[in-house]
Amino acid sequence: MSRFTRFKERFFWPDSTYATCGLVDRMMHSFGLHGKAFIPMITGFGCNVPAIMATRTIENPKDRLVAILVNPFMSCSARLPVFVLFVGAFFAESAGTVLFAVYMTSIAIALLTALLLSKTVIKGANTAPFLMELPPYRMPTWGSIYVHMGRSGAEFLKKVTGVILVGSIVIWFLQTFPQEVVLSQDYETQISTLQGQAESHERDLQITALERAEEIETKQAKYLGQVGAVIQPVFAPLNFDLNASIALLTGFVAKEVVVATFGVLYSHGEEVDEESRGLRESLAASMTPLTAVAFMVFTLLYVPCLATIAVLYKETQSWKWTGFSIGLSLSLAYSLALMVTWFGGAFI
Repeated sequence: MSRFTRFKERFFWPDSTYATCGLVDRMMHSFGLHGKAFIPMITGFGCNVPAIMATRTIENPKDRLVAILVNPFMSCSARLPVFVLFVGAFFAESAGTVLFAVYMTSIAIALLTALLLSKTVIKGANTAPFLMELPPYRMPTWGSIYVHMGRSGAEFLKKVTGVILVGSIVIWFLQTFPQEVVLSQDYETQISTLQGQAESHERDLQITALERAEEIETKQAKYLGQVGAVIQPVFAPLNFDLNASIALLTGFVAKEVVVATFGVLYSHGEEVDEESRGLRESLAASMTPLTAVAFMVFTLLYVPCLATIAVLYKETQSWKWTGFSIGLSLSLAYSLALMVTWFGGAFI
């Protein structure tokens, strides 16, 4: 047996070994989390759905529950377009620093919340040491990869499809109806009159402005806009206007929808993205940098998307803990955004 083969067998292909994770286990335990919660939390930066499913590796039910409840606070990739939009509009000169602060804030909130939960609501967590048996490492076969990926993919679709379908139908209904709305003026007649005139740049600008004004008023007249108008006073202490309130409602389905909603509400269309200069200028003109920070904090922490809620329920098998997670995220989001508004206003 060659020296290289012995090296591989000793360090990379152990037959059966127990190892203690000394890198992050002690640190995670100090915040009320099991060492095995580290990988799910890192996975949460990509998507909270597979991250919550990854907590199955934690044997202790209470340790696993703590990891599940704090995982939605990890800033998933769906929130990134919202942060990029606001950072580009208000903090372009220090964009990297602000985005780094957002991610560090998400980590800090998750760890502190885990510590609080393990000391109060979920007592008895964080008791088992991190001991992991290392099996013999072998090169996987294509057949096993296909079977495991197919099974995991089918299980994922089975878990989230029902809730996502129902939630999407509800949001679609609120955005679509009533179909006949009463507008403040006859936009179609004005547009038709302008279209009958000779072509000119000024005429095209007027038509575009009327079309966008009609789209904004129509969106606000739909049930979703009416709900936004009802809850807008709730967000008044945070200085969020009607547009911000409606955008937060649509973000309940998926956080990246917030950008498209702002595009419609600020007359730039649904095709805009977080790099749109016009949308950034509209945002900068409608709110202060302090309000923008409060909005980013709220977006970071408030109710996770429908898919995450669906998986959270499937993994906990409890509407009580699912509702607790939603209430916890809303409470933290509102409280911290309010603190940003109050303390920031006191120093600015």
